[in-house]
Amino acid sequence: MKNAGKLSVTFAALAIGIEASVACAVCQNHWIPAECGEGEYTSPGGRATAALRPYEMNGVRMGGFLVLTVVENQTIIVRADDVTGLLWLDSDQLLYSTEETYGEPALWVFNVRQSGKRTIAGPKRYTRTYDYFGLVGACTGSHVLIYFYSASFPRGDSSKMALRTAEHLYQINLDGTGFSRGTLDSTTLRANAECSR
Repeated sequence: MKNAGKLSVTFAALAIGIEASVACAVCQNHWIPAECGEGEYTSPGGRATAALRPYEMNGVRMGGFLVLTVVENQTIIVRADDVTGLLWLDSDQLLYSTEETYGEPALWVFNVRQSGKRTIAGPKRYTRTYDYFGLVGACTGSHVLIYFYSASFPRGDSSKMALRTAEHLYQINLDGTGFSRGTLDSTTLRANAECSR
């Protein structure tokens, strides 16, 4: 997997500590941390590559949010705006999260082999505030996802630090069942707060 940017390096280094300390209380298996920085992330086995890049208009980097593109055999098979985190669960399944500022807020799973995506968790309400989803990681085997969620963050506020805290931490199964409060150790929470900077 090719990673770019300080955050990607931080998560790669942190993964060893998380696995050893079992930061996720429900993880009986291997912990996979989400990536949230600009870079290219190849699926296990090399079937497809997911790239996170700043938004561009007419070839000029505009910034503001990250755009996800998934490429298989030199063809873009999925694209999403305002992506806040991603990880490859296995060689075929890509998990990613989006927020509402420029994207459609949800937790998603994209299946490369079936070339289809579905929502794992969507917004709880529609108000003058916006919904924020930030994927933190997943447990292999049990397929439990840990993520940050808020349904009441004011539009236009560019700071996401307030949303990447224990107060906004939840977990859910890959099939959309088992929604509950999530738990992580303080080191993992601090590292994930970096994604909002």
